[in-house]
Amino acid sequence: MLSGRMLRILDYLNCHQTSSYKEIANDLDIKDRYIRYDLDKINDYLSLHKYPLIEKQPKGVIVFPHNIDVSLLVNDDSFIYTVKERISLIYYILLFDYRRMNIEHLSHDFQVSRTTIKNDVAYLEEFLSQYNIELFYDRYFDIKNYNRNIIDIMNNELSQYIYLFKDAHTQMNSFETYAYNMVIQSFPGISIKEIICYIDRIFEKNRFHFNDESYCWVVSNILLLIWFLTHREDLPEGIGFDAPKGLNKYYEDIKELEDMIGEPITHYYRGALIRLLDYINDNEGLYQKLDILQIQTIMTQLVEKMSKDLEIDFSKDHVLIEGLFNHIAPLMKRMSSSLYMYHHVISIIPEQDQYIYEILKKGIKEIDILNQLDNEDEIAYLAVHFIASIRRMKKVVQKRILVVCNHGYGSSTMLKELLMNEFQVKIIDMIPAYQLSTYPYLDNVDCIVSTVSLKNTYHKLNVVVSPILTEIDYKKLIEIGLQRKEVRMNYHSLSHRLNFLDDEDRHKVLEIIQSELGHSGSKITKLKYKVSDLLEENCIDMIDEEIDWQNIIMKSASLLEKNKNVVAGYGNQIVNDIMNTGFYCVTDQCFALFHGSEQEDVYRSGISLIVNKKEMCFDDKKVHIVFCLASKDKKDQIPAMILLMRMVKKTQLLQRLQQATSRDDIFNIIKECEKEVID
Repeated sequence: MLSGRMLRILDYLNCHQTSSYKEIANDLDIKDRYIRYDLDKINDYLSLHKYPLIEKQPKGVIVFPHNIDVSLLVNDDSFIYTVKERISLIYYILLFDYRRMNIEHLSHDFQVSRTTIKNDVAYLEEFLSQYNIELFYDRYFDIKNYNRNIIDIMNNELSQYIYLFKDAHTQMNSFETYAYNMVIQSFPGISIKEIICYIDRIFEKNRFHFNDESYCWVVSNILLLIWFLTHREDLPEGIGFDAPKGLNKYYEDIKELEDMIGEPITHYYRGALIRLLDYINDNEGLYQKLDILQIQTIMTQLVEKMSKDLEIDFSKDHVLIEGLFNHIAPLMKRMSSSLYMYHHVISIIPEQDQYIYEILKKGIKEIDILNQLDNEDEIAYLAVHFIASIRRMKKVVQKRILVVCNHGYGSSTMLKELLMNEFQVKIIDMIPAYQLSTYPYLDNVDCIVSTVSLKNTYHKLNVVVSPILTEIDYKKLIEIGLQRKEVRMNYHSLSHRLNFLDDEDRHKVLEIIQSELGHSGSKITKLKYKVSDLLEENCIDMIDEEIDWQNIIMKSASLLEKNKNVVAGYGNQIVNDIMNTGFYCVTDQCFALFHGSEQEDVYRSGISLIVNKKEMCFDDKKVHIVFCLASKDKKDQIPAMILLMRMVKKTQLLQRLQQATSRDDIFNIIKECEKEVID
């Protein structure tokens, strides 16, 4: 049957006849996506009953048929599911509640024949066979073998229904109501809303933030673990593991969940849960084992590889660099915990951009750690970053515009200035209408923008506007292909181009530009583009002594403390972290780069450098060079760290540092190697 929300939309359209998605959303307080969804369902219903359909016109305009008696629709008791909806619901039941896979009942619920249901199941059976998952039938359908793939598939199905349990006041249509009850029945005795509130509290406690898609993914993972536990199903191989490490840290969280589900969480289930909680816990979980330098090395190699393969210099796109840094850290967490995304991301990549995905898929095989990635969705997520970068870096082809205006020089000039300021255009000329017939350069014109109606446009695209552009005029100009200029400019790029100024003057210039553009409330992030931006001469030291690893860390941190970059005790924090995580930030026979994990301990970003003539030992690793990083913002040092990796790889930086004779010599070597890479 039609849901109450659908009936409200029908009644509204019957009264207004012509409306729009935006007007319906504002007047009925219904989300735009619900309106689009409901209109599709209403049209399915109208088509079934041989009624004329609601017309969807361009720009979101909705036109309701005049010859429909709405009272007949309101009193009708039927509702039709689309094929996609029906298969989705059957799929969920098959995966989570197979004992309810009764063909007779499903035929009744979905108002289709038994044969249709059987065909749907056959389709799903064929789909699952691609993942080596078999169905068998003995009074009801069941899954013969649970393997690693089933987790991804089940998680994908469950995650799409999480939103139904988030808002108690959500108005649900018939499909959503059926899905809501279906999920509840597959978790008997469990309050899903209570579980979600529990997960939200953990997120809040750990100050962890997700986008909507990632949020549903994590929630459905935890619910899926509960499903396996309460249904006495063994976790597929590679999912569960015994994890005494972290048990004490998460004891209260585990105990609270045990009380909620009324079951003890033991052995492999506990290990899988701890793995998920570690993923959520940004400060104390898996992230601490990820070296900033390692992430940036991977990112640098990926950017260089894609730049070479696509012949595009991606290193100039700082939005891409920042986006990859934010993406690769949690990706490495997902790889280490085998908790992958599964949202058919590859399906959203346009056909003309599929080659970028294929190039990236092949390219990561040459990059350490990423060469272990074989999840199609995760690879697609990475590809999307580069596709977006190409879109940003594509040069806009400026339309060549001829302005025709009879309102005098003043208004013509004003129109020209408006067009040049607001759009990516090149103004070829300004002429009155009478000169158009004899204008000699029409071949160089893409479009005529006129303030008067023209009897003959000489086969050129023409749009008539007011000398003072109105909102309607802007829409007309966009419709003919003119592209608006982006008002918000890339402050990272702009800051880099103002490098000839000192830091204080550069910041003042940026603030003035920002204020003039009307964005004075926005924060300007001051990225450090070079190692020399972070490294001050009094944070450099040369020594020639035997020294253990604890003392060299304390010594390098003390340089930052004296320079007022960090609080006292910064070195102690690093030493404690190293004792828990090991020397993951030391590259044997290369250098070490240490950093604290608490941003609150950093006053301002900086880096120290110690060069020791004697080898320093970190277990079985040995180096002569130690960096210590202080990062006030996890992002502000990214370009400098990328540059450092390029300097290590493409110059004689490390060898020259070991041969340096003074602090001044060390600083000059850093600047010379920077120049060598940048030039």
